[in-house]
Amino acid sequence: MQCDFMEKEVMIPGEYLLSATITIPKQEQAVIPGILMIPGTGNVDRDENFTFLSMNILKDLSQVMVQEGFVTLRYDKRGVGKSGGSFYRASFWDLVEDAKAALDFLRAQPYVDRKRIIALGHSEGAIIAAALYGKVAVDGMILLCGFAHSLEEIIERRKNRILQDLDHIKGIKGLLLRLLKAKAFLDWQYRATKKKVMKDKRTVIRIKGKRLNVQWLREHFQYNVMTDLKKVNCPTLVLGGSADVQAASSQVEEIAQAIKGPVESHVIHNLSHILRKDPMAGSVLGGILDYWQQAEKPIDPEVIQILTEWLKRFKE
Repeated sequence: MQCDFMEKEVMIPGEYLLSATITIPKQEQAVIPGILMIPGTGNVDRDENFTFLSMNILKDLSQVMVQEGFVTLRYDKRGVGKSGGSFYRASFWDLVEDAKAALDFLRAQPYVDRKRIIALGHSEGAIIAAALYGKVAVDGMILLCGFAHSLEEIIERRKNRILQDLDHIKGIKGLLLRLLKAKAFLDWQYRATKKKVMKDKRTVIRIKGKRLNVQWLREHFQYNVMTDLKKVNCPTLVLGGSADVQAASSQVEEIAQAIKGPVESHVIHNLSHILRKDPMAGSVLGGILDYWQQAEKPIDPEVIQILTEWLKRFKE
């Protein structure tokens, strides 16, 4: 389906100005439904790209949604790209407030149907979308590779999965890891880092020379996403992948069961966290390192099909 559209760069007012792209389909309707696109974890820009890895997740999804007759708004996170503020000093609740500022901006556009606005979140963006709904209700939700648990539980599970993966390394490498007691060291390092994060009251600290936003971590650890998911009373699409080594696919059903409104859920076979197929995914470290290869491929067609069918039903 071909669709003419117009893209323009805008600045979203808030605590700091957020640089964003609004994409508008050329249609005859007076007002058009809108989609706020909330980026995921890390210092990613409006397209969900890092400086070292281009994934273009939100950029590519935006093209799909505009073709279906939706206005989309996607923004650089605080302190990233052309946005103001500091990424390393942005707390979890700062990111939620930035999403709210973006939602207010989208609702204020004269060509946007204020009664038909969807919040789309990918990865951490799905958690932020739930927290946003807890403050300001929207008319639809799309949660991609999201989480049903706190970041503390997620990191704990990922750590345990990495420790399990170490047991399956064979040959001389596996022997050396066992002789060096790598599992015990990694477990100790995790517990020591967590203790430091929870005790230190500063916003930013350095661990092994790298800056870490401990306020963001503490607020994530303390936030229970299920509390706000249980408030969601609008049409919602929940989608994940069986090869997602960051957000376990079992969480798709947990999220879906928590939501009050009409919900549709999908777990796509062999789909990774970055919405591409990864049939070789087996370990946490291997799956994440494979993102560079996966990013060269387009978003999985099954994801696109599910999204477009759901969006068509939302507009009915």
